[in-house]
Amino acid sequence: MGFSYGAPRAQNKSQNSEARPGGRRPKTRSQMSDIRDQVRSRKLVEGRKTGVTDRRSTREGARPIEGARESGDLPEPPRRSVSLPAAGLDARGLRAANVELPTSPRRRGAACPSLPSLPEGVATGRSVDRPLRILAVRLSALGDLILAQPAIMALRRQLPDAEISWVIDERFQELAEAVPGVRAIPIRKPRNVFDYVRLWRQLRSEHYDVLLAMQAAFRVNLIYAGIKATRRIGFDRRRARDGQRRFVNEAIQHRDEHLLDGFLQFASAATGKPREQNPVWPAWPVESVASWWEGLQLKRPYVVVHCGTSKPERCWPAYRHGELAARFAADYELQVVLTGGTSSAETSAAHAFRTECPRAVDLTGRTNLNQLRRVLRDASAVVSPDTAAVHLARVENVPVVGLYAVARPELSGPYRALEYTVDAYPEAVQRLAGRDPASVDWHYRVHDPAAMTLIEAPAVWAMIEKALSRAGGS
Repeated sequence: MGFSYGAPRAQNKSQNSEARPGGRRPKTRSQMSDIRDQVRSRKLVEGRKTGVTDRRSTREGARPIEGARESGDLPEPPRRSVSLPAAGLDARGLRAANVELPTSPRRRGAACPSLPSLPEGVATGRSVDRPLRILAVRLSALGDLILAQPAIMALRRQLPDAEISWVIDERFQELAEAVPGVRAIPIRKPRNVFDYVRLWRQLRSEHYDVLLAMQAAFRVNLIYAGIKATRRIGFDRRRARDGQRRFVNEAIQHRDEHLLDGFLQFASAATGKPREQNPVWPAWPVESVASWWEGLQLKRPYVVVHCGTSKPERCWPAYRHGELAARFAADYELQVVLTGGTSSAETSAAHAFRTECPRAVDLTGRTNLNQLRRVLRDASAVVSPDTAAVHLARVENVPVVGLYAVARPELSGPYRALEYTVDAYPEAVQRLAGRDPASVDWHYRVHDPAAMTLIEAPAVWAMIEKALSRAGGS
């Protein structure tokens, strides 16, 4: 036996429409709740004015609300600031914030009563009883994190009472912890949808007043979707890659400037104060590597040659390292220290260097961040392509012979110290990209493996001699 559901449903719908004047649909629970809150708030206001007892207090011996408060039997409810996302500006939220709702005028043309002054927490979206909460997001890379530290330091100095947190890759957690008064939130980079869901649950537990979206990459941009923040500051239109502008509501200004100055713009946007002109890096624990350093027994003066970067296109070729090593072996008795990672490009470069200069001390793949910084600290000069070693040496005020061909050194070179840089970027843009170096975008990069081959060993050696002569190392 079959059943037909179409006709009864239409009939019931017709009956329901006829049963209600004008065919109005029934109110939802939330709508009815809001109506009850408004009616209850209005009755409470009228009761305070007339001394009428609250309907819910009809027990024997109950006294008017105003009389009870005046006698001291009924304490005045505390006035508190309510966060805007938690309460909102509806009747329920204003009642929770202890704000009296004025009755609407009953007749057309009647003067509307003045609105009550809202508590500061409701007006600004932040409770006055808690400090400003700022969340900075910059996961990687190591060199960029070193350049971002002065911006977080500026926030700490300009907003000493603020709660500042930094979401960072767990591999570089110590860089966030080095900034005093900053809470590090170490995470692993999400690789699938389940990683994002877990991370969103972790970050949604708190509401932030300011989000600093200091990294524009697709995998990082998705993290912003799970962060609750009132102000969401990101990069300008030209630097907001992979759709970052969909997750922010403010942007820093576009300028042709160093990466470090771009990070300082985030601090300026968050505080509303001018950008700091003299960046400051946090101190680091030298004593943590004291015993390791004493056991190394390096002979001074020495020059550090950093053999590679995380991106192969920015690595100086191995045969060029061999040519430079031959100059060290022939002309100087300086100690040479090789540093770097464990990639094939870096190990090949170190092997080529030691083949021509056997006295070189090979530390590639054998140092952590603090140990590398300790080696760079006492160096007479540092030779390095575009990588974190450049910025670590700059922090220690060591002369840096930067090797740049993929990106312009004014963008990512040693900050305000380009006098020893070997700049092959204009030649790479013209020869390999076929474009005019004067007209390309400030952030344009030459993604060609042949770019770094344009840097020749004699040019590097000339800059080393120049740095050593000024440092008194020759």
